[in-house]
Amino acid sequence: MPAISIIVPVYNMSSSLARSVDSLLNQSFADFEAILVDDGSKDDSGALCDAYALRDSLRAALSITVGIVPVSL
Repeated sequence: MPAISIIVPVYNMSSSLARSVDSLLNQSFADFEAILVDDGSKDDSGALCDAYALRDSLRAALSITVGIVPVSL
């Protein structure tokens, strides 16, 4: 189990997703997992998440569309 889990919310950020995820994966600290959560992006963010999950399967752990609904407290 990794020491840290980093959750990256993804929604229509295909233009900056690669830079963000590459920055995480290039850190000198390696005992972490990156969890990419795509919430129904209209661009190709989901496909990029899937590509990272396949390419860096040890660290890019998850790419899902969850359709989060805001809840009022």
